[in-house]
Amino acid sequence: MERTENVLHSFGFSGHSDGWEPAAGLIFGPAGNLFGTTFWANDNGYYNGVVFQLSPNGDGSWKETVIHSFIGTDGAEPWADLMMDQAGNLYGTTLQGGAYELGVVFRLTPKRGGGWGYKVLHAFKGKPGAYSYSTLVLDPSGNLYGTTYGDSKSTFGSVFEITP
Repeated sequence: MERTENVLHSFGFSGHSDGWEPAAGLIFGPAGNLFGTTFWANDNGYYNGVVFQLSPNGDGSWKETVIHSFIGTDGAEPWADLMMDQAGNLYGTTLQGGAYELGVVFRLTPKRGGGWGYKVLHAFKGKPGAYSYSTLVLDPSGNLYGTTYGDSKSTFGSVFEITP
C-alpha cells in the first residue's frame, strides 16, 4: 500500500524570517502542536536560526509561528532536537553563539496569554566543551544532560549536566 505525503509547511531560503534547513527532528506538544528548529534564518540581518511551532488548523492545514529568532548573542544555529518538560517548557542547544560564541543551552517558557519567554541557561566557554549538537535529557530533579562536540583545542567532546 502506497502512503501519501502531505506537506505541512515549506521553508523559504535566504531572506525569509521563518528559517530554512530544519535539520533537527520534531516533537509534539500536549495540544497537538509540532515544535522544531531551523539551522538558518534571515530575520533583521541575522542568519542564526529559529524555533518554530506548527499548529493544526480545522481544515487540515497547518500554521507556522516563529516563537524565537536567534540573534547570535543568545545562541545561533540550533542543530539538535528540542526537549519538552511536563510544564510545557522547551529546552535546546545551539552549535554557535552566546557569550563566548561556542553555543548555549536555552529554555523557552510559555507565557500566560500567549508568547514565549527565552532564557540562556548556560553559555559554553570552551573548556571542557563547546559546540553542542546534543538533544538534552531531563532527569526527575530537573537537571539537564547533554554532550558537546569539543572545543578543538583541549577537548574532543564532553558530557555535561546543567542544574537548575
